Amino acid sequence: RKQGKARTIGVSNFPTALVRKALEIDGDVAANQVEYHPYLSQRPLLELMRSRGLVLIAHSPLVRGKILDDPVLQDIAKRRKLSVAQVALRWLVQQERVVAIPGVQNVEQLRENLRVLDVALTKEEMAAISALVLLVAVVLPAEYGIDPTGVGRVLGMTKMGDIKQQLAAEAAADAAATALATKSPATGSS
Repeated sequence: RKQGKARTIGVSNFPTALVRKALEIDGDVAANQVEYHPYLSQRPLLELMRSRGLVLIAHSPLVRGKILDDPVLQDIAKRRKLSVAQVALRWLVQQERVVAIPGVQNVEQLRENLRVLDVALTKEEMAAISALVLLVAVVLPAEYGIDPTGVGRVLGMTKMGDIKQQLAAEAAADAAATALATKSPATGSS
């Protein structure tokens, strides 16, 4: 940037701890491109990014087509006279500081995707879609503990209660890491 070769800097697939580290090194990071869709919660990361003014760029927003058969999304799409893809994309872009980058096969698909900018989902529809989280990743490697071949099978968990408990544990660990990162090394206080 100082040499005029880049206007902004973005990162890709950085979890919250790496985003914090990147911001320590260069406080001018603009965005983080990560997998994000109704089946994969990015809540702790998104909260950090919003608090720091960063943009979350959602790749694989349609779960590589797997989301198109979801009954909740199909119901909303039918009532709103939208496609399932449009509903899922609108859910993303209606969130603060989130943009989506879906793949397209042709110009008509691109036009359909852009129509999501002309509609808004209700709070109830947003909540219903947010409740779909199953921790399903289609891109993340297995070492992250996510099995992209099994819906909801994360670290051997198959029950929604187990998955929600894991999400809560991750959020608590993330909050603890944030608290530690904000403590002053000299005094041990914020």
